[in-house]
Amino acid sequence: VTPSEYSAESYTKFFIGPQYAMFRKPFREVSEHQEMSLNQGVALISMGGSDLSGNSIRMMRILKRVKQIKIVNILCSSMQQGLPEIRDLVNSGSVRNFKLFEDASAGEVCRLMQESQLMICTSSTIALEACKVGIILFHGISMDNQQGVHDYLVEKNLGISLGNFTTENDDEIEMKISKYAEYSYLVENQKKCGVGKELIHCIEYIKNEL
Repeated sequence: VTPSEYSAESYTKFFIGPQYAMFRKPFREVSEHQEMSLNQGVALISMGGSDLSGNSIRMMRILKRVKQIKIVNILCSSMQQGLPEIRDLVNSGSVRNFKLFEDASAGEVCRLMQESQLMICTSSTIALEACKVGIILFHGISMDNQQGVHDYLVEKNLGISLGNFTTENDDEIEMKISKYAEYSYLVENQKKCGVGKELIHCIEYIKNEL
């Protein structure tokens, strides 16, 4: 997104880009000195509120094959496609230490990120929130409007791209995730990048001016 895409007066100021991302309150309050979780092998999955392509259950099955992963927490909406199948898989006992969180609050999502070593999610706002927390991040595209965030995360080396979820091969995704221990440098990159930091400064400036 660029200023040229908007019709505006000459004096209009634009605050555009991930550095001005609007985070939910629990993420705005995360300390810049937040340390990466020491919970080895704890993974978090978030494939969006609708997940029309069924990527949540797909990622669950992939993570089941990654031996280093010990615990998997899954974020889902109660309106999500395929939720009954996800519930059945979690409750069947065929996947060990998989836990489902339905309609989690922003605070609970933030807490789960802080308690996880790695996260698999769509290239959307939640990926930017994950960067604010600091986590080994794997992200991919499930909808066309996620391309911009995807490209930003790749350009700034803030996460490992899993490509387009509709076309990427499961074996390729598994191979990338199985190497997650090699990607701890991502957290340092996330801290240096300061996603959303400028918006917080803007909010404080406006408060002081009012």
